[in-house]
Amino acid sequence: MALGIRAARARSRLRASSARVAFAVGAVALAVTVAACGNGSSSSSGSVSGAGAKDGFTQAAQTSGPLVVWVDSTRVPAAQAYQKAHPNVKLDIVTYDGDANGSNTLQTKVSLYNRTGSGWPDVVFSAENNEIAWAQPAGFTAPLSKGLIPDSVLNNFSPGALAPCTVDGTVYCLRNDLAPTLLWYNAPLMKQWGYQVPTTWAQYEQIGQEVARQHPGYIVGAAGDTFTPEIYMWASQCQANGITGIRSVTVNVTSSDCQRMAALLDTLLADKSMSKLSVFSSAFDKQEQGKVLMMPGPVWYTGAIFNTTSGLNTPKGLLAAAPMPQWPGTTPATTGNVGGGLWLLSAHSAHLAEAVSFARKRPNGLFGVKAVGSLLAEVLGPKVDQTFPREESVPLDPVAQQMLDDFVASGRPNAHLLPVEQARANFEALFEGLRPGEDVFATADHEIPVEGGTVRARSYRPADGDGLGLVVYFHGGGWLLGSHESHDTICRSLANASGAVILNVDYRLAPEAKFPTAVEDAWAALQWGVEHAAELHADPSRVAVAGDSAGGNLAAVLAQRARDEGGPALRFQLLIYPVTSADIDTGFDMTYEAHFLYRDEILWHQEHYFRSPEDGRDPRVSPLLGDATGLPPAQIQSAECDPLHVQAEQYRDHLRAAGVPVDYRSYDGMIHGYFGLESVFPVAADAMRAAGDALRAALA
Repeated sequence: MALGIRAARARSRLRASSARVAFAVGAVALAVTVAACGNGSSSSSGSVSGAGAKDGFTQAAQTSGPLVVWVDSTRVPAAQAYQKAHPNVKLDIVTYDGDANGSNTLQTKVSLYNRTGSGWPDVVFSAENNEIAWAQPAGFTAPLSKGLIPDSVLNNFSPGALAPCTVDGTVYCLRNDLAPTLLWYNAPLMKQWGYQVPTTWAQYEQIGQEVARQHPGYIVGAAGDTFTPEIYMWASQCQANGITGIRSVTVNVTSSDCQRMAALLDTLLADKSMSKLSVFSSAFDKQEQGKVLMMPGPVWYTGAIFNTTSGLNTPKGLLAAAPMPQWPGTTPATTGNVGGGLWLLSAHSAHLAEAVSFARKRPNGLFGVKAVGSLLAEVLGPKVDQTFPREESVPLDPVAQQMLDDFVASGRPNAHLLPVEQARANFEALFEGLRPGEDVFATADHEIPVEGGTVRARSYRPADGDGLGLVVYFHGGGWLLGSHESHDTICRSLANASGAVILNVDYRLAPEAKFPTAVEDAWAALQWGVEHAAELHADPSRVAVAGDSAGGNLAAVLAQRARDEGGPALRFQLLIYPVTSADIDTGFDMTYEAHFLYRDEILWHQEHYFRSPEDGRDPRVSPLLGDATGLPPAQIQSAECDPLHVQAEQYRDHLRAAGVPVDYRSYDGMIHGYFGLESVFPVAADAMRAAGDALRAALA
């Protein structure tokens, strides 16, 4: 008997893939067929010959003119927002159906344009993940990994995420709207029936079999949609969408990664604890409402399946989520993803610079107020056991409210539910959407010697000339996430606002480098900056430290250390929503939990950064426990709706009690992370100006 995995076109606007995938129950087999479309040519657009060869292909003569962008109707508003944000780029936005029918249209048009030698669009979005199978041999799509797209961008994708875009080691497209899978579960029912949330697939299968015997009618998953392989097979490291040649997509059905997951599905399907229905069907809603104990699926299930009156209409407080189960010995931990349409750049484009800029932004709701909220949701997501909306009594800024509404609706896993490397990649991707940032007079990259090696740093000079003030800046990210790249835009804005050179330090991160490594790297960077002030065009006698969140923690710690060790003499400390205490019982306002930060998330950061709980009582972790006498003046910024606002207030009072002048600014209705989002929050522009003015005055 065989289960056909069929397409579903429904509430989430997902489009069925052109690939047809079937599980053979008991036979353990996978069959994948891809329509052999294109011009029939076996030539590769990656070949290079003749004049004009650059970035791995022969480029058309570059001219001025509109950038022709083909998108589906869902992405038209985002493309229009990009146009608004980039008024110097003229867009010609063409709407077409980006699903399988749209793919046929695109192939037909490209074949026509190939014959006539003109008419190709510059950038195309497609919901079809197998588009490269015809577009690359047709010579339509440009190679991206040969120079058009920097490695820093490509490397931010999770391992394997670009496999549908890759032919013979060359990347030909960028993925869009990637949605990793989670294990959704009914938390009260799991507890009532005595089940532990499974961390391995064996445990998951065992629960499924027990549910079939003890609670017939309840399910632990669904396998009735074309994206089922992305949920289960990809999570088992059985690649179900790998391009291995011209119009060829291959799955190794003999691999143990494929066979053991297929066997698991066969078992649960036979036991009837795995549904055969599409999650988008009315039959699924009718039959399975109130009957879902567990269900692996993408993060958008919360809004498209569970929390909707036209779906399962799951009551608030029932739904929770956990990382996907793993097979023993799986390294690194793996998860599937559902979604991820493609952005293709035409190899025939006469506007490559504009096309690359547009594609790097990948307009999936990235631009504009609501769009940036969607990006925050996509990258960080809410705490899993509070997927549904928060209490509405908290006085949020309207824009912040929209961001958090998007945040909640997405259901994306929070950072502490992901492997650290994935959380880092997501964090970097968030800030990638804010680039390129403001222009400054000059930037330079540096390698700073530290114990055991070097750390990177970047300096930003706002104007010509020497003897400028120097601000050594430390990025946020809970000592685990972030880099000098993630905070590039913030440092550009701060350099211009303050008139000072900003030295943006890429200190080493936990858990690879636990406390006190970050402190020692920061201290070495401060000393290096002063010693190399002339190289930086700065005055070594006019120095300040600054940072946001965990970076604000490092800045506060360095101010105390510089006083204790007799220098460098600091004129000022700029602390943006700083972490000043490891005691979250007194330093975390639960009223504002889920307003971008969660208590469990803070504990996760501490567990990775600390060597032991004793580190939390070290003033180099908790500067609130340190002596504040004789410290330089400070500006402390905080957000009213940030659960860490109490730590900013505590440190304000600590400094003032020691006679240290403090300019304290709390921004009404704001959430943690507002600093540097001037294009989103008007108040963030005010905050940047206030920070710049304070530094400018202190370093005069």
